[in-house]
Amino acid sequence: MEFWEKILSLSFHPVELFFVLLWLVCFIAYVVILFRAQKSVDRISQNDLLPTHSSLKVSVLIPARNEEKHLKACLDAILSQNDSHNIEEILVLDDHSTDSTREMVENLNNPLIRCISLPASLTGKKAAITLGVKLAKAPVIALTDADCIPEKNWIRSVGKQYVDQKSLIFTTGLVSIQDHQNVLSRFQSLDFMANMALTAWGIKNQYFYLANGANMSFRKTSFEDVGGYEGNEHIASGDDVFLIKKMAEQKNKTLMFLHDPDAAVVTTPQKSWETLWEQRKRWATKSKTYASGTLWSFQALTFLLSAGIIGFMLYGLIFSAGMLYISMLILLIKAVVDYLFLSGLSKKWNLRPALQYYPLSFLTYLLYIILMGLTALFPSAYSWKGRKQQ
Repeated sequence: MEFWEKILSLSFHPVELFFVLLWLVCFIAYVVILFRAQKSVDRISQNDLLPTHSSLKVSVLIPARNEEKHLKACLDAILSQNDSHNIEEILVLDDHSTDSTREMVENLNNPLIRCISLPASLTGKKAAITLGVKLAKAPVIALTDADCIPEKNWIRSVGKQYVDQKSLIFTTGLVSIQDHQNVLSRFQSLDFMANMALTAWGIKNQYFYLANGANMSFRKTSFEDVGGYEGNEHIASGDDVFLIKKMAEQKNKTLMFLHDPDAAVVTTPQKSWETLWEQRKRWATKSKTYASGTLWSFQALTFLLSAGIIGFMLYGLIFSAGMLYISMLILLIKAVVDYLFLSGLSKKWNLRPALQYYPLSFLTYLLYIILMGLTALFPSAYSWKGRKQQ
């Protein structure tokens, strides 16, 4: 009761009141966006989640660099898919691995699987995908990463959509983290969930277009029509978002987000905060180049809300005990709203364990958003899979 008595008895300088009210206005806009994104996920009908059989052939591409530890599990999951007979081929695109990736694939001795080594003149994931599309035999390309495990209906769900919708040229879908053993992995899982919901909402309403290369598909002819990655080859990251942005510019064509948990792709969480930081720096370097005005506005809104809470706390500690109480109140309000949003998503997508230790994940996320925002504005070099990128 003493806390609420303190809140009710507070008085503010006009400047302090202005910033508090500004934060509240931004927060209301934030809540509206979260509410709409969650509603977009909730409205998915059961028919959309029940893939049917199709005869459509699909070529699976797996870009790989130094993935000998993960690749076999990925290949086993693809070979054991429902409707695996619709897989025309699996092309492992070896990006100059220095481990035994190629030898491991060749030792499987499976006629469905081919390992394609990039020539010395080509490096990077975009070059690998471009080469794979050129060599692919099927009309539809399904793309995942070597450290991922597609769920049992991944191929079936992809094929169903292209058969049902002749105008469909591109899909992306759920990417989840099932390893919820510690705060780090749970934090990544919640982050993925929020991003998936916003991605689905943006695509459905044509507000903005995001994708995740771990769960992506497209028509081979459409990739060729848009020129693949022509124009953004110089940016190491962004094989997913640059492509979907090009696809979205095609007239009278359809892009989809696949919601079916049985068509999700499960990815491996980063094992340390250091590698997570390097991964997210890599993602942040492409933000300035692909983000639309709507997406930038939401990213800026999220950044300002987190920065505002931290700013109010610091101001309160130094200058005003009243602002410290207010910062604690708005921190509590945002924590509750975010929990309700993530709780609904975790129930829909069968990821309830990710909510364990939510308070720690929430507090971490405040600092994470601020750091990512600054990194997007002022990109720096990063290391990824043994390569230094600018």
